[in-house]
Amino acid sequence: MNSLYLIADTSPVQIAGLAIAVILMLGLIFVTLKYGSLWWEGYNCGAQIGLIELVIMGLRQVNQKAIMKAKIKAVQAQLKTERDLTKGATFDGTFVTTNSLEAHYLAGGNVGNIIEALVASKNAGISLEFDQAAAIDLAGRDVVEAVRTSVDPKVISCPDPQRSGKEYLSAVAKDGVALEFASKELRADRDLVPAAVANSYKNGGALRFASEKLRADREFVLAAVPQCGVALIHASKELKTDREIVLAAVQQDGEALQLATQELRADREVVLAAVKQN
Repeated sequence: MNSLYLIADTSPVQIAGLAIAVILMLGLIFVTLKYGSLWWEGYNCGAQIGLIELVIMGLRQVNQKAIMKAKIKAVQAQLKTERDLTKGATFDGTFVTTNSLEAHYLAGGNVGNIIEALVASKNAGISLEFDQAAAIDLAGRDVVEAVRTSVDPKVISCPDPQRSGKEYLSAVAKDGVALEFASKELRADRDLVPAAVANSYKNGGALRFASEKLRADREFVLAAVPQCGVALIHASKELKTDREIVLAAVQQDGEALQLATQELRADREVVLAAVKQN
């Protein structure tokens, strides 16, 4: 009876407030039970994904486990994430952020493949940004396989190292990745390397084995990309910003557009050339 009197003396506002408090408490318990272990795993690994973010992902039909796993792997591989952003700077295509992973997932991409490709390229010393890897993935290509082909190409019969450079040229005519087995001098050969690039199938992997000097040589790269547009991925960082080189690359293979800088991917003439080629 005393309880009934107490309830009767309680104002509707107080009852509503109590009900809201109970609902919030139950909601917090539900969220903790459902996402608590996943959040704790990410917290311990420095993933910087909060409970509220996990709830919002769920509302957006995003696979929280896939995002968390990808972010943890990125942090452990020391890829650039939110925690690496310096004061006054802004996020660019080199950062792996929770928002970028979520956006890629919602676009139909495979976030796990993206991180695996970025880790492999980082370990191999290949310049590959998140935005570029995402574009390749969304284009339907296996970005992990593309990187692996460049890092660990198919082994083929290797010419005798004691033989002449001409016989090496014959080997690369069969399969451009034979350049991997050539001497330092042959990797800097301006006649041999273009033949290797032209015969490295669709990944342009042979350019990776060219000397650093050649990969930074504007005249050489400008002559190489018309042979295999996606060889652009192995050109020096500076040359990837060269409009003439990128235009030549996309005119040979429209997919090379994915390897260009964000500024050039927004260039009307470059985009039209890529679309026309495809």
